[in-house]
Amino acid sequence: KVDNSPTNDYVLTAKSSAAGGLTWAAASSSPDWQSFQGEMVGDQTVSNTTWTRVKFNAQNWDTNDNYLHTTDNWYYAAPAAGKYWYKVSLKINGTGATTELDVALYKSAGGTGTYTLEKKTQRWRTTPNGGAFMVQTTGLIALSASDRVAAYAWHNSGSDKSLDDNWCLFEMFKLDGA
Repeated sequence: KVDNSPTNDYVLTAKSSAAGGLTWAAASSSPDWQSFQGEMVGDQTVSNTTWTRVKFNAQNWDTNDNYLHTTDNWYYAAPAAGKYWYKVSLKINGTGATTELDVALYKSAGGTGTYTLEKKTQRWRTTPNGGAFMVQTTGLIALSASDRVAAYAWHNSGSDKSLDDNWCLFEMFKLDGA
C-alpha cells in the first residue's frame, strides 16, 4: 500500500555500534538547507596571469539571501558553520594554443579581511588549436558562520580574455546537519 500523504519523511541513518546496521529515523522538520546559484550577465574580462574575481552578478535562486551579487561584492556568506558543496563553471573565449585556465574559491574568514586561496582546480589546458573552452570544479568546503566565499579565475593566454556569460555559473549548497 502506498501512502500519498505521509506525516513524516524518513531518512536512512548509518549507526556505528557493535551491532552495526542501518536504521530509519524521522527527518528534521526544519532542515538546515541553504543554497544559491549565481550566473554571469554580460561577458567579463579576465587579466592575463592575474587571479580575477568572477562577477556572478545575477541569481537564479538564493534560498536565504546569502549571495551578494552587487558591484564589487560577488560573494556567498555562509549562514552557519558546516560543510558546503560547491560548483563553479567557466568558459573562456578566444584562447591560443596551450592556454591554461584555473578556477579557485577564495575565502574571507568571518567576512572580514582579505580573501585567501581556499580551494583550487588543477590547471586545464586547451587543445593545440586553441579556441574557447570550458572548465568546471566541484567539491566540499568547510566554512564557519559569516565566512565569505568568492570564485576566481586565472589564465595565461598572453593577453586579457573574456569569460562567456552564457556558460558561467556558481553554486553552493549547505549539507544538512554537516
